[in-house]
Amino acid sequence: WQVDSWIVDRKQTNRWTELARQFESQREAVGQLRHDLTNQAFVVSLDYSQGYNLLLPHLSAYKRAAQTLAFDVQLALREGRRDDAVVDIVASLALCEQLHRDPLLIGELVSIAAASINLGATWESLQAEGWTDAQLATVQDAWRQAEFAPGMVRALQMERAMAAIYYDRARLSIREIQSLSSVGGFGPSSDSDSTDLGAVGRFFEPILIGSARLREFVGLGIWRVAWVEQDHLFYNQAIERGLAAGRQAIARQHWPEVRATEFILSSDHIPSSSWGRMRYWLALMTLPGLEKAFDKAVRIEIQRALVLAAIAMKRHQLRHGTLPEHLDALVPELLSEVPRDWYSGKPVRYERLPDGAFRLSSVGEDGVDDGGAARPVDEKARANFFNGRDVVWPQPAARDEFDQFEIPRRNHASP
Repeated sequence: WQVDSWIVDRKQTNRWTELARQFESQREAVGQLRHDLTNQAFVVSLDYSQGYNLLLPHLSAYKRAAQTLAFDVQLALREGRRDDAVVDIVASLALCEQLHRDPLLIGELVSIAAASINLGATWESLQAEGWTDAQLATVQDAWRQAEFAPGMVRALQMERAMAAIYYDRARLSIREIQSLSSVGGFGPSSDSDSTDLGAVGRFFEPILIGSARLREFVGLGIWRVAWVEQDHLFYNQAIERGLAAGRQAIARQHWPEVRATEFILSSDHIPSSSWGRMRYWLALMTLPGLEKAFDKAVRIEIQRALVLAAIAMKRHQLRHGTLPEHLDALVPELLSEVPRDWYSGKPVRYERLPDGAFRLSSVGEDGVDDGGAARPVDEKARANFFNGRDVVWPQPAARDEFDQFEIPRRNHASP
C-alpha cells in the first residue's frame, strides 16, 4: 500500500487511483458484507445426508469475500482509514468462524485459505503508523479467537459420518462405488505373490489378471461382497487415531511429536501386499488427503502464533516506545501467554537485532532451529512463509532490496 503503482505482468501496471475508482461501486456491498459477517447473519443449509455428493457452491463466494476484504484493508491503509482496515480484518476472521460452523473438510481448507489472505493484510497493517492501542487490541483479539486445529478435528468427525453414508450405499450398489473409484489396476500385478490372495482371490486370479476394465469390475464386486466391512473398519480406526492425535496436538501444541507416532496412517497400518491394499482401497484412497489437511491446520496455527506475537510487540512499542527485551515481557499485560511454536513445542523464537529490527520465527517442519534462517532450502526458489529453513515473520524490504526486485520488472513492463 505504500507504493503508488506495481507491476502485475508485462502488460499491466496497477495504480491505486484507478483501483480505488473501480472499487467505489462496491463500497455499499462491502459495508453490508462486514455487517453480516460480524453479526453471523449468514445461514447455509447443508444436506449432510448427501455424503460425498453434497454441493457446496457457497465456498467460492466466501473465498472471494476474503480477497475483497483484504484488498479493502490495503486501500484503507493507503487512504489513511485505520478504523475501516480494522473492521475488514475482524470481518475476514469472522468469515473463518462462519466456515467453522459447518464442520466440513473442504470448508476448513477454505477457512485456512481465507486466514492466509487475511494474514497478508494484517502484516501490511502492522507496517503502518498511527494506530491506537485499542485498534490493535481489536485485531489481536480477533486473531486470538480464530482457532483452526479444533475446526479440523470437527471436520474429521464429519468426514467419518459422511463416509458411513457412502459405505452404506456401496453395500447396495456397485454403480455407487464405480462413480467414485478410478481404480484401474484393481487386483494384483503379474508378479504378485499368489500366497497373499486367500481363497477368494486365488479363485478369481485368472480373471483379475485379464483386462483392466474387467479386473476393475470384478475386483470391485469382490470388495463389495467380501471386504467392504473390513475397509470401513480400517477407515474408522484410522479416523479415530487422527482424532486422538488432533486433540493431543491441540493440548501439547507440539505437532511433530504427535505426527510421527500417532497420526492417521503409518507404514505399520498400510498392508504391504497389493491384495491387502485392495481390501482397503477406499480408505487408502481418501485418508492421505485427511493427513495433509491437518498439516495445513498446523501451519496456519503457527502463522497465527507469529501474528499474535507481532501485534503484541507493536502494542508494546506503542505503549513503551521500544520493542520488548523478550516475549515474556508481554505477559500478562498484552498476552495471556507467549504463543507457542507447534513445530518445536516451545514458545516462538524472538530476537532483537542490532539495527532496531527483530526476528520472530518458528523452527519449521524439520524441527531444527536454523537461527531464524528464512532462505529457502532450494536456493533457486523464491522465498515464502514455509519453504525456508525456519518459518520467519517477514520484515519490510530495505529500499535497495525493493529496487533490486522491482526495477527489472518495470524495465520489462509495457508503458
